[in-house]
Amino acid sequence: MLLIIALTLLPMVAFCAGGGLHIGDKLPEITLNNLLNSNTHSGQIKSLTKGRALIIDFFATWCGSCLNELSKLEQYQKQYRDQLQVLVVSNEKKKVVAGFLNKNNDLKSLPFLPEDKTLEQLFPHREIPHEVWINKDGIVSAITSDEEITDQNLKDFFNGRLKQLPIKKDILDYSEDMPLFKDGNGGSGNTFLSRSILSKGIEGISSFAKTDIDKNGLLTRFIVMNNIPLRLLYDAYSRLQFGSLNFKRVIIDPADTASLLTSYRLRGTAQSLYLVTYEYIPARPENPDQAFSNIFNDLNRYFDISGTIEKRAIPCWVLVLKDKGKLALKNNDHEQVYGKGGAFHNVPLKYFVNALQWYYQMEPVIDETGYMDPIFFDITIGPSLSQYPDIKTIKTSLANYGLDLLKETRNVDVLVIKKKSQ
Repeated sequence: MLLIIALTLLPMVAFCAGGGLHIGDKLPEITLNNLLNSNTHSGQIKSLTKGRALIIDFFATWCGSCLNELSKLEQYQKQYRDQLQVLVVSNEKKKVVAGFLNKNNDLKSLPFLPEDKTLEQLFPHREIPHEVWINKDGIVSAITSDEEITDQNLKDFFNGRLKQLPIKKDILDYSEDMPLFKDGNGGSGNTFLSRSILSKGIEGISSFAKTDIDKNGLLTRFIVMNNIPLRLLYDAYSRLQFGSLNFKRVIIDPADTASLLTSYRLRGTAQSLYLVTYEYIPARPENPDQAFSNIFNDLNRYFDISGTIEKRAIPCWVLVLKDKGKLALKNNDHEQVYGKGGAFHNVPLKYFVNALQWYYQMEPVIDETGYMDPIFFDITIGPSLSQYPDIKTIKTSLANYGLDLLKETRNVDVLVIKKKSQ
């Protein structure tokens, strides 16, 4: 009983292949054999329709949705018997369909055609119920799902005023044994709602990482192209806020940096990879905290290494305020500028702190100034991001604004990488 209920709630699938007729084509004359629930057991299709419109309903005895549709068609057959002929078609054996009819003896007005091959080839489909509308002149007028068979649509059909109904489109070449969307299996893949995808490195595209944030500050996409798994974990941990892979923010336990920078195994396989690509697109925009938690969990499942974010006591640069009067905003220009040429105009102090984090192998920078107002200063930082910053020059510049950088030890979040047990 539970199985019957479950089948009633799910769309059912039938399998066939080949070409077929389309809307506007004329139905050829066909001889029907082994008819059940009919005055004759065989005959041409025109002798069954007798000038009436024809609805061909493809069904299976195991299909709960089909049973619901048959009850509706039984009522329409009685109501419009002078204008409509319904033909119920199945590719199942005659004895199976006959047994079904013995258990459903309320279906007395509908002729059934078991062991069909001809109509199924003319109207190939996968999902059932599958409805084909043939007008009284034998022309295919519509090919639809059962949802389109309504009282109003039938009246319009009989009167020649049937509007263009949505065409039921079944993907006939879908294979259950192939991954979804691979080589077009199930479609191009453009209909996906969300995805988390890992692939080998993609030749011909340079390495990059990118996070897309919408106007509400929510994450809509995260991608790391052609990089090592350690970098993927690092970018998810840092949210792309800390620049290049920084081993002052990463602890490898046990220390085995060389092996983790060369080749990686996918979890549970013997496959070795060097560069990989990962992309995450949520079903709906997500809070970055939740999104990066999902991403981090994904990556931990994929690889033979795992990452955790832990508090560790490590050397840091601590930004402190020594003279608040020197830092107070003294410029009436309200344009926001940050980072360009060392300029930080009309922005919170965190913009300067975040900018320092991007420099090569820079220790974590902690803001302990407690200063929340906008700042306006120009700092001489020194070399490019690919080099360690010139701390001495930075400290000299900061002194003009009552600030200083101190080397201290603090408990901060770091990425801890471990090899998974075999």
